[in-house]
Amino acid sequence: MMSDLEKAIRDEYQAYYLYRQLEKETDDRRWKEVVSHIYEDEKAHYEMFQQLYFLQNGRYVTGIEKPKPFTSIREFLFTAWEDELEAADFYKTLVLRYATPKQATPFWIAMHDEMEHAIRLQGYIHWYDERS
Repeated sequence: MMSDLEKAIRDEYQAYYLYRQLEKETDDRRWKEVVSHIYEDEKAHYEMFQQLYFLQNGRYVTGIEKPKPFTSIREFLFTAWEDELEAADFYKTLVLRYATPKQATPFWIAMHDEMEHAIRLQGYIHWYDERS
């Protein structure tokens, strides 16, 4: 059975690659910067969670598959927006579950970032719909 920490690692890894695809398919300079910021955050979350997993288990999570590419930017934006909100809630439960602030800090950082991503994606969705 996959632990919550393993799930977080896998989710962040896959989000990183999907946002990299979005950045490549985005033609507006401002939104490219926003998406670049998001995927850099996702990479940082992945690295923090891998470090925490290593400290707890003496090994890293391996064998994570890259996600299948999305085919519709608009559909991906809505899915990503919902995923960011769900991730924020998920990390909130993990913040409360870990006993020490040192253990909980990576989840607090990720929770905050995921909420920020959801807000930014909402703006991107609005801009994308206005343009279409």
